[in-house]
Amino acid sequence: MKKYLFLLLFIPLYSYAFVRYHLGKDVPFEEWLFILNKAVAWTAITSINLSVLKVKHLALIKTDRRTTGFTGFTLALLHSILVLFLFNKFHFEKLYSGNQLNFLGWMAIMIGITSLIVFSFPFYATIRKFPSEHRYFRLGKIGFFVVLFHPMVIGISGWFSPEKWPYYLPPITLLAFLTGLLMFMIRASK
Repeated sequence: MKKYLFLLLFIPLYSYAFVRYHLGKDVPFEEWLFILNKAVAWTAITSINLSVLKVKHLALIKTDRRTTGFTGFTLALLHSILVLFLFNKFHFEKLYSGNQLNFLGWMAIMIGITSLIVFSFPFYATIRKFPSEHRYFRLGKIGFFVVLFHPMVIGISGWFSPEKWPYYLPPITLLAFLTGLLMFMIRASK
């Protein structure tokens, strides 16, 4: 199951992005990489969110923290690389004022970079097979909260206007944020 979990996760997330953006918002099919990147980012943050669950919860889906965290970080790196190719005011209009990045744009970039830096420590510890009690893995908990702000900063302006949602499908940024909150509540529960 471990090998297929993330594919099973990616397929419905990509399908949702496809329906919401290509069909609902009429984003041209030539912009497939932009929509694919949304699904990659969503799968990355969901995988990272899974990594905070207790071992007993992860055992139910036949995976572990190292796998979910490693996969999440790898997908976040892929997302970052794709953003480098896609980042312009055409794709990320609300992050720009004229031809310049606005405050929101800088915040989104800085939070994304900060979360990658923080998560690079548990990623390194995973590659080196450090024991799960190692202090580098504890940084993953900090990164978990940092990464929640990334979709929030990018999308919060559209979270409270369901009448504008294509097919009444909530924005991916909202769903990614809520998934993180859900994982935190599951982790905090007894």
